[in-house]
Amino acid sequence: MQHHYPLPNQHPQITAQLEQGVLTLRLGTDLAPLALDVPAIELLNQLFWQVAQDPQVRVLVLRGQGRHFGLGLDIQDMESQYAQQPSRVHQALYTLRQWGNGQLRRMPQAVLALIQGQCAGAAITLVQGCDIALSEHGAQFSFTAADAHWLALEPAAQPRADWLSARALHFHCVSGQAASGLEAERMGLVTFSYPEESLDQALSDLVTSLREKDPLALQFTKETLAHVGSMSWDAAVSYTAAKFAEIKARQADSPSTRASAIAGFLAGKNKPGLSG
Repeated sequence: MQHHYPLPNQHPQITAQLEQGVLTLRLGTDLAPLALDVPAIELLNQLFWQVAQDPQVRVLVLRGQGRHFGLGLDIQDMESQYAQQPSRVHQALYTLRQWGNGQLRRMPQAVLALIQGQCAGAAITLVQGCDIALSEHGAQFSFTAADAHWLALEPAAQPRADWLSARALHFHCVSGQAASGLEAERMGLVTFSYPEESLDQALSDLVTSLREKDPLALQFTKETLAHVGSMSWDAAVSYTAAKFAEIKARQADSPSTRASAIAGFLAGKNKPGLSG
């Protein structure tokens, strides 16, 4: 049964509903796509931290309420807020940076984005932060000059070339030409692109699969993916072996000597081996 999920604050363009472990976060309204103002960024960030601690939520889905995913930043609000509280704007832009740089991928739940219609500017940063992104073929991804002006205050909040084809990213940023869902898939911005009539079914199938997975195994898989990319081969093997032992112990609800080894490894104090 679907019911409203409690938000830490209220925002006219953000709603959340929980059904069978799937939390669907709707952005915008039927009449107006979401333009990210400072209060919206703050609310979403508080919500992400709240969800990360909530065992009821198995999968988080971000999608537009109406026909579009998001229009980027609310420039009028950014200008107004910056005139009064510049530090608050900088913090909001830093938050965007954190989303794109791994905060959402470190959440224990699977985080999905479903993109239809327009996805512009800062909304692309939000998509980049998700584990999996599905779009319709006709979606339009655009890098707006107005958003770029504000994102330049926090350079790491801008779209990242390590996630996109660097040459394609350069072309779309410089030319201002939108990329379709199919082009976004080729660029690596989204995971898969589908015809409009197939998109909801693709999402449903994926959500069903993710919801049935062991939540602890999913969490540990995400943690491993977040760390091994920057490790040497030997370190990655040691880390994954330690993680495997840890998950087995936690699934059996028994203490594990691997826990302290993993904590020490991440803190740079030691390198866990394959035995012990």
